[in-house]
Amino acid sequence: MTLLDEAIRNSTGSSSSSEETPGESSEEDGPIDLLSTVVTKLCFGCVDESRVTKKKLITVCMHGDETCGMKATNELIKEGFFLKELQNTTTRVTIVVANPRGAEANKRFIDVNLNRIFHEDRLRRKGVEPPSPIENDPLFTTAYEVGLVQKLANEIEECDEYIDIHSTSAGSLPFALPAADPESEKLATSFAVDFVIQKLVKSVQGTSIGWAQILKKKAICFECGQHTDVKTIEVAKRVIKRFVTDRIEETAKNVLQCESNQVIRKGFHFVRTPPVAFERVSCNEVLAEDDEVGKIKCTASAGAYIIMPTANPILGEEAWFWGEVLEMKKEEKVEKVEKEM
Repeated sequence: MTLLDEAIRNSTGSSSSSEETPGESSEEDGPIDLLSTVVTKLCFGCVDESRVTKKKLITVCMHGDETCGMKATNELIKEGFFLKELQNTTTRVTIVVANPRGAEANKRFIDVNLNRIFHEDRLRRKGVEPPSPIENDPLFTTAYEVGLVQKLANEIEECDEYIDIHSTSAGSLPFALPAADPESEKLATSFAVDFVIQKLVKSVQGTSIGWAQILKKKAICFECGQHTDVKTIEVAKRVIKRFVTDRIEETAKNVLQCESNQVIRKGFHFVRTPPVAFERVSCNEVLAEDDEVGKIKCTASAGAYIIMPTANPILGEEAWFWGEVLEMKKEEKVEKVEKEM
Protein backbone atom coordinates (compact mmCIF):
# COMPACT_ATOMS: atom_id res chain seq x y z
CA MET A 1 0.00 0.00 0.00
CA THR A 2 1.47 3.35 -0.98
CA LEU A 3 1.02 7.07 -0.60
CA LEU A 4 -1.62 8.26 1.85
CA ASP A 5 -4.45 5.75 1.33
CA GLU A 6 -3.86 3.54 4.38
CA ALA A 7 -3.48 6.54 6.61
CA ILE A 8 -6.75 8.09 5.42
CA ARG A 9 -8.76 4.92 5.93
CA ASN A 10 -7.38 4.43 9.42
CA SER A 11 -7.81 8.02 10.60
CA THR A 12 -10.77 10.08 11.79
CA GLY A 13 -11.34 13.79 11.94
CA SER A 14 -9.64 14.39 8.61
CA SER A 15 -10.89 14.64 5.07
CA SER A 16 -9.51 13.58 1.71
CA SER A 17 -10.45 14.91 -1.68
CA SER A 18 -9.54 14.68 -5.32
CA GLU A 19 -11.21 15.22 -8.63
CA GLU A 20 -12.64 11.71 -8.59
CA THR A 21 -13.42 11.26 -4.88
CA PRO A 22 -14.41 14.61 -3.36
CA GLY A 23 -15.62 15.12 0.20
CA GLU A 24 -15.29 13.17 3.43
CA SER A 25 -13.66 9.76 3.70
CA SER A 26 -14.06 7.11 6.36
CA GLU A 27 -13.44 3.41 6.78
CA GLU A 28 -16.94 2.70 5.45
CA ASP A 29 -16.03 4.29 2.14
CA GLY A 30 -13.76 1.36 1.30
CA PRO A 31 -10.28 1.48 -0.27
CA ILE A 32 -9.18 4.73 -1.84
CA ASP A 33 -6.73 4.48 -4.73
CA LEU A 34 -5.00 7.80 -4.42
CA LEU A 35 -2.68 7.05 -7.32
CA SER A 36 -5.54 7.04 -9.81
CA THR A 37 -6.42 10.69 -9.19
CA VAL A 38 -4.99 13.86 -10.67
CA VAL A 39 -4.40 15.72 -7.40
CA THR A 40 -4.69 14.04 -4.00
CA LYS A 41 -4.98 15.90 -0.74
CA LEU A 42 -5.68 15.54 2.97
CA CYS A 43 -7.06 18.23 5.26
CA PHE A 44 -6.63 18.36 9.03
CA GLY A 45 -7.79 20.81 11.67
CA CYS A 46 -10.67 23.25 11.31
CA VAL A 47 -13.16 22.18 8.64
CA ASP A 48 -15.62 25.07 9.25
CA GLU A 49 -14.61 27.65 6.66
CA SER A 50 -16.15 30.47 8.69
CA ARG A 51 -13.86 29.68 11.65
CA VAL A 52 -10.57 29.15 9.82
CA THR A 53 -8.02 31.84 10.71
CA LYS A 54 -4.92 30.32 9.10
CA LYS A 55 -4.47 27.96 6.17
CA LYS A 56 -1.23 25.98 5.88
CA LEU A 57 -0.27 23.94 2.82
CA ILE A 58 2.27 21.13 2.52
CA THR A 59 3.14 19.57 -0.85
CA VAL A 60 4.98 16.24 -1.07
CA CYS A 61 6.24 14.29 -4.09
CA MET A 62 6.51 17.34 -6.33
CA HIS A 63 9.16 15.08 -7.85
CA GLY A 64 7.94 11.50 -7.83
CA ASP A 65 11.19 9.94 -6.63
CA GLU A 66 11.35 12.27 -3.61
CA THR A 67 9.02 10.43 -1.25
CA CYS A 68 10.28 11.44 2.20
CA GLY A 69 7.48 13.94 2.76
CA MET A 70 4.83 11.39 1.80
CA LYS A 71 6.32 8.72 4.06
CA ALA A 72 6.74 11.21 6.90
CA THR A 73 3.08 12.20 6.57
CA ASN A 74 1.97 8.57 6.68
CA GLU A 75 3.99 7.96 9.84
CA LEU A 76 2.69 11.10 11.54
CA ILE A 77 -0.91 10.14 10.76
CA LYS A 78 -0.38 6.67 12.19
CA GLU A 79 1.11 8.25 15.30
CA GLY A 80 -1.98 10.45 15.69
CA PHE A 81 0.06 13.65 15.38
CA PHE A 82 -2.34 15.72 13.28
CA LEU A 83 -5.44 14.78 15.26
CA LYS A 84 -3.73 15.55 18.57
CA GLU A 85 -2.12 18.84 17.54
CA LEU A 86 -5.06 20.24 15.59
CA GLN A 87 -7.90 19.59 18.03
CA ASN A 88 -10.05 22.65 18.78
CA THR A 89 -7.99 24.81 16.46
CA THR A 90 -8.84 27.45 13.90
CA THR A 91 -5.94 26.35 11.68
CA ARG A 92 -6.41 24.12 8.65
CA VAL A 93 -3.49 22.06 7.33
CA THR A 94 -3.74 20.70 3.79
CA ILE A 95 -1.32 18.09 2.47
CA VAL A 96 -1.16 17.51 -1.28
CA VAL A 97 0.55 14.67 -3.14
CA ALA A 98 1.68 16.80 -6.05
CA ASN A 99 2.71 14.13 -8.58
CA PRO A 100 0.92 10.83 -7.81
CA ARG A 101 1.91 9.00 -10.99
CA GLY A 102 5.51 10.07 -10.58
CA ALA A 103 5.46 8.69 -7.04
CA GLU A 104 3.92 5.42 -8.20
CA ALA A 105 6.61 5.04 -10.88
CA ASN A 106 9.36 6.34 -8.54
CA LYS A 107 10.36 8.79 -11.28
CA ARG A 108 11.29 12.46 -10.96
CA PHE A 109 8.55 13.22 -13.48
CA ILE A 110 6.46 11.44 -16.08
CA ASP A 111 6.65 13.92 -18.96
CA VAL A 112 8.02 17.28 -17.75
CA ASN A 113 9.53 18.63 -14.54
CA LEU A 114 6.50 19.78 -12.53
CA ASN A 115 8.62 22.14 -10.44
CA ARG A 116 9.72 24.14 -13.48
CA ILE A 117 6.32 25.01 -15.00
CA PHE A 118 4.78 27.37 -12.42
CA HIS A 119 5.04 30.29 -14.83
CA GLU A 120 3.28 33.57 -14.07
CA ASP A 121 2.27 34.13 -17.70
CA ARG A 122 0.56 30.71 -17.90
CA LEU A 123 -1.32 30.37 -14.60
CA ARG A 124 -4.58 31.92 -13.49
CA ARG A 125 -5.00 33.64 -10.15
CA LYS A 126 -7.84 35.62 -8.65
CA GLY A 127 -8.53 38.70 -10.73
CA VAL A 128 -5.70 37.99 -13.18
CA GLU A 129 -6.05 36.26 -16.54
CA PRO A 130 -2.68 35.09 -17.92
CA PRO A 131 -1.76 36.07 -21.49
CA SER A 132 -1.25 32.41 -22.44
CA PRO A 133 -3.34 30.11 -20.19
CA ILE A 134 -1.82 26.72 -19.44
CA GLU A 135 -4.83 24.85 -20.86
CA ASN A 136 -4.02 26.34 -24.30
CA ASP A 137 -0.65 24.60 -24.25
CA PRO A 138 -0.56 21.74 -26.81
CA LEU A 139 0.98 19.59 -24.05
CA PHE A 140 -1.95 20.17 -21.67
CA THR A 141 -3.72 16.95 -22.65
CA THR A 142 -0.62 14.86 -23.34
CA ALA A 143 1.99 15.86 -20.72
CA TYR A 144 0.84 14.60 -17.33
CA GLU A 145 2.46 17.32 -15.20
CA VAL A 146 1.13 20.15 -17.37
CA GLY A 147 -2.36 18.98 -16.45
CA LEU A 148 -1.51 19.21 -12.72
CA VAL A 149 0.09 22.61 -12.36
CA GLN A 150 -2.96 24.92 -12.33
CA LYS A 151 -4.64 22.88 -9.59
CA LEU A 152 -1.50 23.04 -7.47
CA ALA A 153 -1.19 26.77 -8.19
CA ASN A 154 -4.75 27.20 -6.90
CA GLU A 155 -3.90 25.36 -3.68
CA ILE A 156 -0.97 27.70 -3.10
CA GLU A 157 -3.14 30.73 -3.75
CA GLU A 158 -5.66 29.57 -1.12
CA CYS A 159 -3.11 29.15 1.69
CA ASP A 160 -1.39 31.60 4.03
CA GLU A 161 1.83 29.63 4.57
CA TYR A 162 3.35 26.95 2.35
CA ILE A 163 6.13 24.37 2.51
CA ASP A 164 7.27 22.03 -0.27
CA ILE A 165 9.17 18.92 0.88
CA HIS A 166 11.94 17.44 -1.30
CA SER A 167 15.04 15.25 -1.14
CA THR A 168 18.25 15.23 -3.17
CA SER A 169 19.78 12.74 -5.60
CA ALA A 170 23.26 13.18 -4.07
CA GLY A 171 24.08 13.01 -0.37
CA SER A 172 23.35 16.24 1.47
CA LEU A 173 22.74 17.86 4.83
CA PRO A 174 19.16 19.15 5.33
CA PHE A 175 18.56 22.71 4.15
CA ALA A 176 15.81 25.24 3.47
CA LEU A 177 15.16 27.37 0.39
CA PRO A 178 12.81 30.22 1.32
CA ALA A 179 11.00 32.56 -1.03
CA ALA A 180 13.05 35.72 -1.57
CA ASP A 181 11.21 37.91 0.91
CA PRO A 182 12.12 38.87 4.50
CA GLU A 183 9.19 37.05 6.16
CA SER A 184 9.90 33.72 4.42
CA GLU A 185 13.63 34.03 5.10
CA LYS A 186 12.99 34.73 8.78
CA LEU A 187 10.55 31.82 9.04
CA ALA A 188 13.10 29.46 7.45
CA THR A 189 15.70 30.16 10.14
CA SER A 190 13.26 28.86 12.79
CA PHE A 191 13.51 25.29 11.44
CA ALA A 192 16.13 22.77 12.58
CA VAL A 193 18.14 22.48 9.35
CA ASP A 194 21.85 22.80 8.72
CA PHE A 195 21.56 25.57 6.15
CA VAL A 196 19.11 28.23 5.03
CA ILE A 197 19.91 29.33 1.48
CA GLN A 198 18.49 32.71 0.60
CA LYS A 199 17.69 34.00 -2.92
CA LEU A 200 18.19 30.65 -4.66
CA VAL A 201 14.56 30.70 -5.80
CA LYS A 202 15.41 33.71 -7.99
CA SER A 203 17.90 31.67 -10.01
CA VAL A 204 15.41 28.94 -10.96
CA GLN A 205 12.34 29.70 -13.06
CA GLY A 206 8.95 28.05 -12.68
CA THR A 207 9.11 26.62 -9.14
CA SER A 208 6.19 26.37 -6.75
CA ILE A 209 8.05 28.58 -4.27
CA GLY A 210 8.53 31.18 -6.97
CA TRP A 211 4.79 31.08 -7.65
CA ALA A 212 4.09 31.47 -3.92
CA GLN A 213 6.38 34.50 -3.88
CA ILE A 214 4.41 36.11 -6.71
CA LEU A 215 1.30 35.59 -4.56
CA LYS A 216 3.10 37.08 -1.52
CA LYS A 217 2.83 33.94 0.58
CA LYS A 218 5.28 32.82 3.25
CA ALA A 219 6.88 29.85 1.50
CA ILE A 220 9.84 27.50 1.96
CA CYS A 221 11.18 24.48 0.08
CA PHE A 222 12.91 21.92 2.30
CA GLU A 223 15.53 19.51 1.01
CA CYS A 224 15.62 16.85 3.74
CA GLY A 225 18.58 14.72 2.63
CA GLN A 226 19.29 12.04 0.02
CA HIS A 227 16.40 10.09 -1.53
CA THR A 228 17.56 6.72 -0.20
CA ASP A 229 18.68 7.79 3.27
CA VAL A 230 16.14 6.70 5.91
CA LYS A 231 17.16 9.67 8.08
CA THR A 232 15.58 11.90 5.44
CA ILE A 233 12.11 10.77 6.58
CA GLU A 234 12.91 11.79 10.15
CA VAL A 235 14.02 15.21 8.94
CA ALA A 236 10.77 15.58 6.99
CA LYS A 237 8.77 14.63 10.09
CA ARG A 238 10.62 17.23 12.13
CA VAL A 239 9.93 19.90 9.48
CA ILE A 240 6.23 19.04 9.30
CA LYS A 241 5.86 19.08 13.09
CA ARG A 242 7.50 22.50 13.34
CA PHE A 243 5.33 23.89 10.54
CA VAL A 244 2.06 22.54 11.93
CA THR A 245 2.60 23.46 15.58
CA ASP A 246 4.62 26.69 15.32
CA ARG A 247 6.79 25.36 18.15
CA ILE A 248 10.46 26.25 17.75
CA GLU A 249 12.81 23.66 19.28
CA GLU A 250 15.97 24.25 17.24
CA THR A 251 16.98 26.84 14.68
CA ALA A 252 19.04 26.79 11.48
CA LYS A 253 22.82 26.52 11.90
CA ASN A 254 24.03 28.53 8.88
CA VAL A 255 22.68 31.03 6.37
CA LEU A 256 24.02 31.19 2.81
CA GLN A 257 23.02 33.28 -0.16
CA CYS A 258 22.71 31.93 -3.68
CA GLU A 259 22.21 34.03 -6.78
CA SER A 260 23.44 31.74 -9.56
CA ASN A 261 23.54 28.14 -10.73
CA GLN A 262 25.48 25.99 -13.15
CA VAL A 263 23.35 24.63 -15.98
CA ILE A 264 24.14 21.31 -17.66
CA ARG A 265 24.92 22.00 -21.33
CA LYS A 266 26.06 19.82 -24.20
CA GLY A 267 29.35 18.10 -23.48
CA PHE A 268 29.16 18.71 -19.72
CA HIS A 269 31.59 16.61 -17.70
CA PHE A 270 33.56 16.95 -14.47
CA VAL A 271 37.32 17.43 -14.71
CA ARG A 272 37.80 16.44 -11.05
CA THR A 273 35.99 14.33 -8.51
CA PRO A 274 32.34 15.45 -8.59
CA PRO A 275 31.68 17.90 -5.74
CA VAL A 276 29.62 16.91 -2.73
CA ALA A 277 26.88 19.02 -1.17
CA PHE A 278 28.20 22.06 0.72
CA GLU A 279 31.76 21.42 -0.34
CA ARG A 280 33.78 24.64 -0.21
CA VAL A 281 35.67 25.47 -3.42
CA SER A 282 38.26 28.18 -3.97
CA CYS A 283 38.13 31.13 -6.33
CA ASN A 284 39.12 30.10 -9.89
CA GLU A 285 38.97 26.39 -9.02
CA VAL A 286 37.85 24.48 -12.15
CA LEU A 287 35.16 21.87 -11.56
CA ALA A 288 33.86 20.91 -15.00
CA GLU A 289 33.81 21.69 -18.71
CA ASP A 290 31.22 21.80 -21.47
CA ASP A 291 31.10 22.49 -25.20
CA GLU A 292 29.68 26.02 -24.87
CA VAL A 293 31.67 27.82 -22.16
CA GLY A 294 34.67 25.52 -21.78
CA LYS A 295 36.11 25.52 -18.27
CA ILE A 296 33.56 25.98 -15.48
CA LYS A 297 35.13 27.52 -12.40
CA CYS A 298 34.27 29.33 -9.18
CA THR A 299 34.28 33.09 -9.71
CA ALA A 300 33.53 34.21 -6.13
CA SER A 301 36.55 36.08 -4.77
CA ALA A 302 36.24 34.43 -1.34
CA GLY A 303 35.28 31.01 -2.69
CA ALA A 304 31.83 29.42 -2.56
CA TYR A 305 29.83 26.41 -1.41
CA ILE A 306 28.40 23.81 -3.78
CA ILE A 307 24.65 23.49 -3.25
CA MET A 308 22.50 20.62 -4.54
CA PRO A 309 25.01 18.93 -6.86
CA THR A 310 23.13 16.46 -9.02
CA ALA A 311 24.00 12.77 -9.10
CA ASN A 312 21.90 12.33 -12.26
CA PRO A 313 22.81 15.04 -14.81
CA ILE A 314 19.94 16.05 -17.10
CA LEU A 315 20.60 18.37 -20.06
CA GLY A 316 19.15 21.80 -19.34
CA GLU A 317 18.77 21.28 -15.59
CA GLU A 318 21.11 22.42 -12.82
CA ALA A 319 24.43 20.70 -12.13
CA TRP A 320 24.68 22.63 -8.87
CA PHE A 321 24.07 26.06 -7.32
CA TRP A 322 26.69 28.49 -6.00
CA GLY A 323 26.33 29.57 -2.35
CA GLU A 324 28.16 32.27 -0.43
CA VAL A 325 28.14 33.02 3.31
CA LEU A 326 26.30 36.25 4.08
CA GLU A 327 28.84 37.27 6.72
CA MET A 328 31.63 36.73 4.20
CA LYS A 329 29.91 39.10 1.81
CA LYS A 330 29.80 41.75 4.57
CA GLU A 331 33.51 41.30 5.30
CA GLU A 332 34.32 41.72 1.62
CA LYS A 333 32.37 44.97 1.55
CA VAL A 334 34.23 46.30 4.63
CA GLU A 335 37.57 45.32 3.11
CA LYS A 336 36.64 47.09 -0.12
CA VAL A 337 35.66 50.28 1.75
CA GLU A 338 38.92 50.24 3.74
CA LYS A 339 40.96 49.91 0.53
CA GLU A 340 39.09 52.81 -1.05
CA MET A 341 39.83 54.95 2.03
